Amino acid sequence: MTEALHILDIHGVRKHFQIPDHDGLSDDFFLMKTEVDKNLLLFRYPCRFDGFVVVVCLRGRLQVDLNLKSFELSENTLLLYVPGNIVRVSEVADENEPPQVVVMGVSRNLISDVRMDFAKLFEESMAILDNPCIVLSQKEFNISVKYYELAEEMLNAGIPNLREAIRSLFSSIFYMMGTLWAGRISDNPAAKTDLSGRNKMVFEQFLQLVTQYHSTERRVEFYAAKMYLTPKYLSKLVKKVSGRSAPDWIDSMVIMEAKSMLKYSDMTIKEIAENLHFSSVPVFHQFFKYHTGITPRQWRE
Repeated sequence: MTEALHILDIHGVRKHFQIPDHDGLSDDFFLMKTEVDKNLLLFRYPCRFDGFVVVVCLRGRLQVDLNLKSFELSENTLLLYVPGNIVRVSEVADENEPPQVVVMGVSRNLISDVRMDFAKLFEESMAILDNPCIVLSQKEFNISVKYYELAEEMLNAGIPNLREAIRSLFSSIFYMMGTLWAGRISDNPAAKTDLSGRNKMVFEQFLQLVTQYHSTERRVEFYAAKMYLTPKYLSKLVKKVSGRSAPDWIDSMVIMEAKSMLKYSDMTIKEIAENLHFSSVPVFHQFFKYHTGITPRQWRE
């Protein structure tokens, strides 16, 4: 069966771009400054990256699709990619010089050891889900570039305890980005929420699990069991925090995955239905049409 999406990890990115290893960080961290030309053919087709990626555009313009939604990156633009998203570089502006970006990637494994107040960052993370791409002020841009330069100096200097130092640096980076998105939220009072930190953290965990298991599990009971909650409690909490039901979040993720497979892969509709663990093509057809108003074949065409 043809794979629908290319799954990338840090080791694969390092190998493709010939990025040297630094003190055992080959599977957990990479850093590069690159021009977006033929090197980025790696991202011409939809893929998933198993980690977090920060991209700052230094020059030029390019278009990136995240979960079938397009974002334009131009000078002074920052993009944050979180695990589970479907990404593709869909267009590169035809200008005198190719776009140039700096990119920092970190694995889930390294981030899992970072000490952060995730409840405090929740509102920012929700804003990132809605809009992962923001235009930086010149001051914000300068700070972002300094983070890159500091990380580069740390790698090249071969400092002791490099892994711990990089982990701490990324903790600082995430807090900085949280501040950036918080500023955008403060400019839009309607985006604010007044919910307990506990509820926010549970909802965040629910989204992470849906991202991981949506292609095989569509029952709220499954996610509730993973979180040691009752289905009724989880459903009520998700609705309270997000305004959407838990099944709606799960179905939305499945539809997004199906749309991407139909649009970008050469898989048959039968193969897609099997890949998403539908019992039959008619069941998949009915599910897709119910949520989109059109058939899978119509979406593909």
